[in-house]
Amino acid sequence: MFNVLKSALNIIPKQVIYYRKFLGRKPNSIGNMVNTYGDKVAIIGSIQHAERSLLYKMGIANTEDVYTVWLHTNAQGVSEIESADQIIGPDGSVYNVIDTDVWYDYPAQDWNKILVRRAKKYDK
Repeated sequence: MFNVLKSALNIIPKQVIYYRKFLGRKPNSIGNMVNTYGDKVAIIGSIQHAERSLLYKMGIANTEDVYTVWLHTNAQGVSEIESADQIIGPDGSVYNVIDTDVWYDYPAQDWNKILVRRAKKYDK
C-alpha cells in the first residue's frame, strides 16, 4: 500500500510545520497548574482553511480561524488526551488540535488529518 499523504503533498501546498506534543501539567512558580509541551519538531505538512461544509456538519460554521492540517505525525486532540497537542505554523501562529481524523494506525500511513483552531494572542 502506498502512503496517501506522501502522494498528496506532490500536489497540495506544503510547508515546514512545527509540532509540540502535550506532556502533562505541572505547577508553575506560583503554584498554578500549567500545560507542558515537548520540544518543537519540524515536519513537512500542509495547513489549509477548513471546508465550510465540514464546519457546518460539526456545528461550528461561525467559528473563525479553523484550519485543516495534514502532517506526518500522530497528533492528538483534547478528546484523546488531557489537553491538545500544538501545531506551530511557518509564520509562528500557534494552533490547538480540536479533532483528529486518524490515519496513523493504517498500514503504510504515518500521518493524521487534523482540525485545528488558531490560539488567541492575549498579550497584544
